[in-house]
Amino acid sequence: MLATLHQSATGSHHFRCDGKLLWINRSSDPEIAIADFLSKHPSSVIVREDYNPNQPRDARGRWKGGGGGRRGGGRRGGKRGLAAKKVSELQDIARKEGIDVNTLSHKSRKSVLTAAIKAKRRGQDLREKGLLKPTKVSSLRRKPKKTTPKKPKRSKENPELTPSVTWNLDKRQLKEWNKAYQHITNSDELNLYQRMVDTGSTRYKNTKKELDLIKKSSPEELRQLGYKKGKKELIEERSQLANSLKKRLDEDKKVLADFNKNNPVPKEYRNLPDDKVERARSARWIFDEIKAANDSKIAITDAKGNLQAAASFSKSKDNIHIDYLASAPWNIAGSDSRSTRGAGTKAIVEAVKISKEAGYKGKLTLNPLQDAVPFYEKLGFTEGWSGMTLSPSAAETLLKKVENK
Repeated sequence: MLATLHQSATGSHHFRCDGKLLWINRSSDPEIAIADFLSKHPSSVIVREDYNPNQPRDARGRWKGGGGGRRGGGRRGGKRGLAAKKVSELQDIARKEGIDVNTLSHKSRKSVLTAAIKAKRRGQDLREKGLLKPTKVSSLRRKPKKTTPKKPKRSKENPELTPSVTWNLDKRQLKEWNKAYQHITNSDELNLYQRMVDTGSTRYKNTKKELDLIKKSSPEELRQLGYKKGKKELIEERSQLANSLKKRLDEDKKVLADFNKNNPVPKEYRNLPDDKVERARSARWIFDEIKAANDSKIAITDAKGNLQAAASFSKSKDNIHIDYLASAPWNIAGSDSRSTRGAGTKAIVEAVKISKEAGYKGKLTLNPLQDAVPFYEKLGFTEGWSGMTLSPSAAETLLKKVENK
């Protein structure tokens, strides 16, 4: 039913439909009058008429309560209706409309109160309009774990690193490198499966908590939390979702268990950050090139015989060119008991000595990967149009620096 609202000269409100008087409310407040009328005729649509021919005039002939314009005269403009209300008045109107003011996103903001009242009268959902606070249910919130971040262990520089020049690297040492590289690759894949299980477990637990909350709550409490559907329908829907998540979680756990069984990863290589995994992948490619190279190789080993770094090099016209240089994979991981520092620097120092013996005064050249440029710059290399170069003077500085340590 479409009803029009008129305000008489006495201030009372008249509701008419097709010219027929339906209801009279003696209150001078239109919002109270509308709320009273809707309580009797809830399915009605009300059209308010701003212009009332019976509205009283003041001594100057202006409409009372009209205002409008910069000079305050005329029938149109000015604050009328909800716009003229104070915050406390809007809150009272909202309560009469059946709105819980405390659930609004800003209960003391006129714009929010006005929008909520209008939306309620139009039968619109307040949550969809973004007028309510986010649902905060303590049982659904996950308490963060209190963990103290551990400082990463820094490997110590090993003074017992021994360089040697060889044509073929030791097979046992190559096998150890390949094994460590595989641990890093498996660790990356293991992290992926573990994240899938953790995410699935969190979703399943939260859905179960939400289901328990729905079962314990009354229909009215569910509506206050923003649920639109009935309690029975919500229970059925969340139960199906929980069963689906449980099934998927069990499948992910099985995949994780099978991977752990077939590809065991030592604890030293678990939970490696992504940047270390990427460095290890690049290092493995370089390592494969070193193995396949038909050039002389520099091998850096420690006192226990572990290969800590390897490089292949060739002689050019006036320098030694380092084709490839790779550090051991456990040095990239940094948590293995075999990890050490200074192996790459030791290989460069050995190349400088080879260059001096060949009559090149320690001059070196190489074409590094972009990520390795800071390392070589720290040793004294400078970038040129065809790669990086260690000049004879920079080579002498590097040797003195290493000897003084």
